[in-house]
Amino acid sequence: MSEWRRSGGRPGRLRARAIWFALKYGLLPWWMYESECHYQAEGVGGYLPHLRVNLAQARRWAMFAETAADVAFEREANDDLPLIGDVRWRR
Repeated sequence: MSEWRRSGGRPGRLRARAIWFALKYGLLPWWMYESECHYQAEGVGGYLPHLRVNLAQARRWAMFAETAADVAFEREANDDLPLIGDVRWRR
């Protein structure tokens, strides 16, 4: 049984948002949505390692294999973000 079933809440919305944000922020280069690269500061490395982490996270959510830590992260970090309108397109 996945963690959201144990913790309550709106599992379909949380799962969809988790997958969306993992794909969105995994595929987009950092300069499109933030002024400083957060994943280089966290020691994840460059774009490809960050992409791998996000794709693995999207897969985990899609396969209903998320953990309590994944659920807590999504509720804390991504719960109040807009789904589409937060990307700053550079010209």
